[in-house]
Amino acid sequence: MRFADTTTDALLDQNNLNLSADEKRYYGQLFQQADTERLGVVTGEIAVRFFEKTKVAPNVLGEVRRHIYP
Repeated sequence: MRFADTTTDALLDQNNLNLSADEKRYYGQLFQQADTERLGVVTGEIAVRFFEKTKVAPNVLGEVRRHIYP
């Protein structure tokens, strides 16, 4: 479990998001919930199901996706 935390921290730092320690912890926990297979990535149907739970409007999710897959 600690490996996943370290990996998540490194990825968050790598993207220059300037997150606080609390934000890193929170988003790291969300990522761990989504990464059910513990692969270090969230893709496909797993990602769709995870983001559908957020109740974020589809157009906003589309914006997020455009930033992830330019």
